[in-house]
Amino acid sequence: MTVPVARGREITSVVLPRTPAAGARLHVFSMALRAPTNGWTGSWAASTSGYSPVAWTDRTLRLIVHSSAGGPRTRLRLENTFAQRPVRIGRVTVALQGKGAAAAARPVPLSFGGREDTEIPAGAQESSDPLGFRVPPDTNLLVSIHLPGTVRAVPVHSYSNQVSYLTADGRGDRTGDVDGTVYGQRLDGWPLLTGVDVGGGPGSVVTLGDSITDGERSTPGANGRWPDLLARRLRAQHTVPELGVLNHGISGNQVAADRYPGAGTSSVMSGVSAGHRLERDVLAQTSVRTLIVFEGVNDVRAGTKATQIIAVMRSIAVRAHERGLRVIAATIAPCGGFHDCTAEADAQRMAVNRHIRANGGLYDAVFDFDAAIRDPPAPRADAAALRRRRPPAPQRRRNEGVQRHRRPAQAGLTTGPRGRPGLTRPGRRRPARGPRRPCPCARRGRRRRPAWPWQKTRCRRPGRCACPGSSGSTAGGSPSRCTGGRT
Repeated sequence: MTVPVARGREITSVVLPRTPAAGARLHVFSMALRAPTNGWTGSWAASTSGYSPVAWTDRTLRLIVHSSAGGPRTRLRLENTFAQRPVRIGRVTVALQGKGAAAAARPVPLSFGGREDTEIPAGAQESSDPLGFRVPPDTNLLVSIHLPGTVRAVPVHSYSNQVSYLTADGRGDRTGDVDGTVYGQRLDGWPLLTGVDVGGGPGSVVTLGDSITDGERSTPGANGRWPDLLARRLRAQHTVPELGVLNHGISGNQVAADRYPGAGTSSVMSGVSAGHRLERDVLAQTSVRTLIVFEGVNDVRAGTKATQIIAVMRSIAVRAHERGLRVIAATIAPCGGFHDCTAEADAQRMAVNRHIRANGGLYDAVFDFDAAIRDPPAPRADAAALRRRRPPAPQRRRNEGVQRHRRPAQAGLTTGPRGRPGLTRPGRRRPARGPRRPCPCARRGRRRRPAWPWQKTRCRRPGRCACPGSSGSTAGGSPSRCTGGRT
């Protein structure tokens, strides 16, 4: 249920509807509140995917997160999503990562309303006061959180693809430690922390997705998720603003169906549906300008019809456009190789993709990930996965597939219609590359054929092949000659 509020009005209370039956209880498990965003850009974010049981007493967490945009100031956001009781925060600090759990310099404490400690009610969130701590772009940060009491369950983003750390029971407040030796235990997720903002900047892009966006099976700790790579490409160009990229992918998430049951702890850590988490994970994010929607493969594999997926995607686009956001839809990637990727599931996937490609102006741009990564002789499968003889996305997609997801994403951010408020500036499409003429060495078995059109053909014996011009010259300017191992 969403309770809309009028823009610019101060809220003192919200009256919720009565429960339908006597004795029934209404559980408020999430509040999509947004701190003032003028002069701020979202640099890192993660969605709460579940409510996990723990047994912690007087511990300190040291979470590792990776910035996309940089700025001279910072503030953090903590959320007690899905919880049934408040959580007490003793102290929070931030620092640049040194090695492992060690900080590069003494961690700097943050405050909440002028106090070091705070208590977050069930389902609520808390933003820290602005702190004059410079955050560099593309850098690992250490966020240390002291939990002074006994905690039985925490909201968490379950799959971080990044090792974080925590102390043993009873070790007290160690948020100010530079040395990381006291952090003897490891965490695979991000409890409580959901956002890092930086001062200044042009705003942010939100990627709403499933495990492919979440970075599953990319190299752990390398920050090689496709949103990370997109952020690096945005910083390396000058056509559009260098937006922050906020990754709101949840492994196992679906467009139309909730995976979290709605109350208490759960072993399912795939969150609520994309349609139900839009306000919290997109519209309430800091200075969001553009939304990229890339999910649906888990829906079709679970038997959801294309009409249901399309209806939710339409609703997402309409609600985002009402807030002045640019909406980019991505086609669903192939799923061939999984036992539940049946012919019927693939038919529903292709129906959704037809809707996305011929959307009639519903979306501002399209990322055709399906066309970018599918294998032409077997369109239901990922070509890289076939070469590896392993099933494709979402679980088996590795860095090769992640790199290919990045290319159409960055191209789409530089094209599209003009005129919608709050959009990034469109640029020009790169001219299509023509077919490469093979080097004569290919007939001698000395050259590798390119796997993809954008990959260069390389000579297996650079500088020593029998082709004219192998020394690096371009004799006659012929593109078929070998020039230092490249065409």
